[in-house]
Amino acid sequence: MEIILIYIIAACASSVPGNILVFKKMSMESDAVTHTVLPGIAVGFIITGDIYSPWLYIAAVVGSLLAALISEKLRFSKYVKEDSAIGLVFPIFFAVGIILVKAFCGGSELNVDYILKGDVYAAVAQRMVVFGYDIGSQAVYLLGGILAANLLFVVIFRRGLISAAVSEDFAKVTGIKTGLYNFATLVLTAVTAVAVFNFMGSVLSVALMIAPAVTARCVCKNAYSGVIAALLIAAADAVLGCVFAMLTGVYISGAVAVACTVVFLLILALQHLTKFVLRGIVKGVL
Repeated sequence: MEIILIYIIAACASSVPGNILVFKKMSMESDAVTHTVLPGIAVGFIITGDIYSPWLYIAAVVGSLLAALISEKLRFSKYVKEDSAIGLVFPIFFAVGIILVKAFCGGSELNVDYILKGDVYAAVAQRMVVFGYDIGSQAVYLLGGILAANLLFVVIFRRGLISAAVSEDFAKVTGIKTGLYNFATLVLTAVTAVAVFNFMGSVLSVALMIAPAVTARCVCKNAYSGVIAALLIAAADAVLGCVFAMLTGVYISGAVAVACTVVFLLILALQHLTKFVLRGIVKGVL
């Protein structure tokens, strides 16, 4: 049950910044940030030798923020468009991370399997002990803290975030510091991506950040209800994926990523079916 709880919290935490990125039409930014955490993780592991060291998290966040800032600078230049900037930056960082892992981390916990799938079982083994009492996995509290911080950020700065997402030019005219909001969003995205990447791998960290938010947009067009819908859908994706993995024996991260896609397709099909039925009813009445 603790593993399912970890996946639920991770999915919900990822869906919050993912919802902001989808609303701003910057979904690929999550892919870039998720892939660019690898050099930081590799450098942090080389220095500390501990895959759960807090310095590893700090190095990974700094690396992903650096890549995101470079991408932003290129995007606002006259010569490179947004998709081209992401395409230029994140493959280089990811390649450097792979080189560092293969060159300096051979035979260690940090390997290609870990990069793709993570190790949630090792995360469960890292316990939080207070006054001699085991109060649960450290991953639950880390991801829970990130979820709380993400929700608090959205609640406090919701008006500025929506204004910056709808029209950055209009937001600037009204005095809203869009650059600050964009940077804060990137920080939240990077911190969330690093935590999820470390426990569940690169593939799932991208899926959890974008799939629930995109699915929620199919159901809710309002920004506020979209966040709530994304949280509920993310939790459902995590539960369905974990249950399927436990029944079939497949990797949990892969099963949850597949569940994200299946839920999206089901809701999309249901939406189209509902429109088709309603159109038929209207024609029949008229």
